[in-house]
Formats: sequence, C-alpha cells, structure tokens
Amino acid sequence: MFEILVYRTISLALRAIGSLPRPVFVRLSNMIGDAWFAVDRRHRTVALDNLKRAFRLEMSDRQRKDVARENFRQLARLVFELGWAMGLKEHEIRKYVRLEGLVHVHRAFAQKKGVLFLTAHMGSWELLTLVPALIPYKVHDIYRPLDFPPLERLFTEFRTRFGLGLIAKDGAIMKMMRALSRNEGVAIPLDQSVNTYHGVFADFFGEPTCTSKGFGFLAMRTGAPVIPVFMVREVKGYRVMFGKQIPCVLTGNIEADLVTNTAAYNRAIEQVIRAFPSQWFWVHNRWKTKPPEIHST
Repeated sequence: MFEILVYRTISLALRAIGSLPRPVFVRLSNMIGDAWFAVDRRHRTVALDNLKRAFRLEMSDRQRKDVARENFRQLARLVFELGWAMGLKEHEIRKYVRLEGLVHVHRAFAQKKGVLFLTAHMGSWELLTLVPALIPYKVHDIYRPLDFPPLERLFTEFRTRFGLGLIAKDGAIMKMMRALSRNEGVAIPLDQSVNTYHGVFADFFGEPTCTSKGFGFLAMRTGAPVIPVFMVREVKGYRVMFGKQIPCVLTGNIEADLVTNTAAYNRAIEQVIRAFPSQWFWVHNRWKTKPPEIHST
C-alpha cells in the first residue's frame, strides 16, 4: 500500500510540473540548473574535468565553464520533460518530434538480421521511448531495473506505453539475440564507464576509454547492422537523428576487431557530442577506468 501511495504521489507531481507551459518549465529548469551548478562541487568538478579532456584545445576555461553550466540546465530539464511526456498522446508526438535519417533504419531492417541501435545519454534520451510510435518496427531497450519499486513501476509504464520493449541488463544476451533473430531492434547506450572485465579500451576524444564490449561482440556475432540514434533538443521540440550504418570489421582477429569496431561506435557518439556539447551527460566520469599500464603507475 505504501509503495502504491508513493508511486501515485510521484506520478501526480511529475504530471503537475509537466503541465506547466514549456517556456515556464524551461526558465525553471534553467534556474534549478544554475543553483545545482553553484552548490554541487563534486559533479561540477567532474563535468569540468571531462570537458577539459574532450575540448582541451577547442575551448577556453571560460567556454568550458559556460558549457558545463548549460549542461546542468539541460539535465534539470529532463525532469520537467518526463512529466510533460507522461501526458502526451500518441497522435501529438509528431507535433514535437521530427525524425532525421529514417531511410537508414529502413535499409537496416531490410537486411533481416535485426538492428542494433547505438545510443547515448544525449539530449532528452528518455524521450527516445516515444520513437516506437513513429516507426513500423519493434524495438527493445536494454536497461537496469531501479532498486526503488515505485520509480521502477513509473519508468516501466512510461517507457513501454508506445510499444517499446524492455530487456533487463543482467542476463540480457540471449533475449537480445532472440529479438534480433525476429528482425527486431535493440537499443543500447554505450557511453558509460565500465570495469576492465566488461570492457575494452578504445579511443574516445583521443584517449583510450574503457567501453562495454558486449555491443561489439553482439554486432560481430549476429551480423546485425548498427545504426546510431540520438535525440537532441531544438528550440521548438526535439530531433531524432538516425545515422548511417556503421560497418562491422571482421578480419578473424576477434580481439583486434572488437577494439576497432568499438572505436567506431565511440566516434559516432563523439561526433554528436561535438555537435551538441551542452547536451551530453558530462557529470558521469567517463574516463574513470584507466588502462592497466596507467593504473599500475
């Protein structure tokens, strides 16, 4: 009973803030983001350090600080957008969301091997759950279930209401392979730090970065085409960008091919970050895991 009460309270609160006019919740999220940036020294430091790694030469200290502050504003806006999208009807989605590069998706599914969608915590990534209402294909998202049941229920209902399937991260490999064998899509974010056991080191913004190896193994084993997809904010709505298929390198040297392919995935993510630097999840320590030769020094 308590969990139901908490679930309903959170849901009502989100819907309430989501019902605010968009100009109002943009201003509010900017205010919250500015305050967050001012008081949260730990995440501010992580964001600024990450930006220095990525844009050491391209941006001045002042520019990186401006991008970091705007990034906190963008992240604060996610809560308002979630509440807003909870009240969105299916026929209203096209009013706010435009698709770019859908031809790449059609060509990928035409290969009848399923499609691996490469994505990241970019822009309004939670609103990518709206996309299955706009395309004629079944797509599944790989996710980690939340430890707090009321929030787990809320996010599950939000993510699945327009047809998105959910596959829990633990033990997901066989479910993903079955989905691909049915010529369905599987979306996986690939921009989070992992430990050396679960990852390989591939360049990201010019530095070897530990990246999950599961995505590359799945692409190499199944032959499923890899299509990048990201949702970014625009002045009056959102743009979903589908990129060209990323070729899969298969030379017979599995370890080397895995690094080569993973580096290509990192480049696709890096490109969209460079285009929209304030919209990525800079508060995550992407370079936390060090290569063995660096870790041991």
